[in-house]
Amino acid sequence: KRSVEQKLHECLTQKLPGSEAEVLWAEYVCMREALKNQIFGEIKVAEPSLTKHDASHVANVLDNIEKLLGDEIEKIPALDFYILCVCALFHDAGNISGRARHNQKISKVYEAIKGMAAFSRPEQAIVQRVAGAHTGRARGGSQDTLKDVPSQMSLRGHKVQAQQLAAVLRFADELAEGPQRTSW
Repeated sequence: KRSVEQKLHECLTQKLPGSEAEVLWAEYVCMREALKNQIFGEIKVAEPSLTKHDASHVANVLDNIEKLLGDEIEKIPALDFYILCVCALFHDAGNISGRARHNQKISKVYEAIKGMAAFSRPEQAIVQRVAGAHTGRARGGSQDTLKDVPSQMSLRGHKVQAQQLAAVLRFADELAEGPQRTSW
């Protein structure tokens, strides 16, 4: 478990009712392990010339989220923090279907990993919008994908700050473009 994931677990247990916190934590761990065991290794098979888009890249993005947020991480609402970490897990998972528009294919991977129970549909929509904004083109053709993300989206009766989370994720991913991701 990474430091940011430990903070997520603590945040969930401190800010949400016990059963809800443990369910979300268990879901997060299951998604992380499923992506690690079923998806990340296959990305290299689907896109052999692509730089690392595996568990080590996701770990780097998670670490960057923690660094970017610093002490402010303690103030993040539990569901926002949960969504941010889930989006870090899924942001490059669409590469399993090829690099082109991989950010638009996140929903399909989410559905394959988590299933499509009615309760997960709002979460899937948020994950697609937030994680999908980490790269690509906006509706108008610009690279400002953040403007296409609603400022807030609803999850479990809570307003998730979707656009702010997308900005943090995008920056954390940009910072992960270090030597571990180059071909030389």
